[in-house]
Formats: sequence, C-alpha cells, structure tokens
Amino acid sequence: MYNKDENVRYKIRILDYKRNTQEETTQTVVIVDTVPPEVPILESITLECSNLLITPTTTDACDGVIIGSINDLSVLSQEGIYSVLRTFTDSSGNSSSVSQTIIIKDTTAPFVPNLCKITARHSTSVVAPIISDICEGTITGTTTNSTNLSGQGTYTINRTFTDQKGNSTSVPQTIVLKISIKSLSVLKFEYWLLILVSTNIWFIKFFIIGFFKLMLPSKFVI
Repeated sequence: MYNKDENVRYKIRILDYKRNTQEETTQTVVIVDTVPPEVPILESITLECSNLLITPTTTDACDGVIIGSINDLSVLSQEGIYSVLRTFTDSSGNSSSVSQTIIIKDTTAPFVPNLCKITARHSTSVVAPIISDICEGTITGTTTNSTNLSGQGTYTINRTFTDQKGNSTSVPQTIVLKISIKSLSVLKFEYWLLILVSTNIWFIKFFIIGFFKLMLPSKFVI
C-alpha cells in the first residue's frame, strides 16, 4: 500500500514464452490525489441558535471521512434564513462545495428551574436566581414582588426568566421566615422589664401616699 503524493519505482522484467529474461527496466509511478471529496446532499435544517449547528461530513477516496467547514459562522448569529456554503477539503487540497439552507429561530423558553424553598430568620433579602438557556447561556430571574422580606410567615416570589427572543418561563419561589431564638429572648426580656418597671411605679406611688398618710395630720391628706 502506497501513500498518495509518493514516487514509487517499479522494476519491470520482460520474459519470453519460456520465461527467459529478455529485458529489464525500471519505471517510476507518481501517486497523486487529484480527486476531490464526494459532494454530499445536505438537507435544510432548522436550529434554535448557531451554537447547536452540527457539522456535516462526506467521504474521500484517499482520506476517508472529511468534515465540512463554513467560512464565517457569525452570519448565523441572528434569526433568519441563510444559504451557507459548505466546503469539504482533503489533505491534498482538493475540495468540493455545496450549499445548505439553515433556518435560525429561537422558540424554546429557558429551562424550567426547581427553585428550592428558602428558610431565613426574621428578615432577609432574597437574591435573584440564575438559570440556563440553550442559546444565551445564563439568564437572571426577574420579579415584581418585593425581595426584602421581614416578619414571621411564608412568602411567595414569582420569578420570570426571559431570553432575548421573548421566550419566558415563570416559576414560584417560597420563602419562610421564622423568629429566631435570639429574637424570642429579646422579646421575653423586654416583656419582663416592662412588667418590672410598671410594678415598681405602682409600688413607689403607694409608698409615697402611705408615707404622707402616716407623717401628716389627716386634715392635710387628700
């Protein structure tokens, strides 16, 4: 088996009918690949975006499988219908080309996330979640609900994820706020302090009234 683009020397011997050598000579054979790869039949394809583009292949007599190429993928960056030229080139520089129709249209909404329930203490500021989109990569969720929450209870924030083509996905997110043990301790302290102060005020009031009743004549006591 010889490689292409290789010079091969053959020794040729001429024999008569009795197989006696009559003449010997050499011949040089140059193996040159001049046949381009086969021209494939490429059907029209519809894609969400150019990063999902699949590269077609064809076959070549010497190199086997040849992968097609496009000169400029940037032409597929926007939605539309395009006719692109696919070129298949073997290692000897022989090439064949064929046109292919590619339709770019993003109709798929961003991936629907499973937003975990958030549990916080008394108050929190909820950070916007981020999800993935097959064309745009990452998308940050938006909401019209307040994300600065306070007070014990269960809250729902409706998150919407919208790509540049207007495809959107909405999903609720649950936030549970609980009063912490520290907060309860502070409330208990404030409660007992209030009781203590109130009790002392009444005690002092009765003490003063009783003192004046004992020390002053009855006619001066109101």
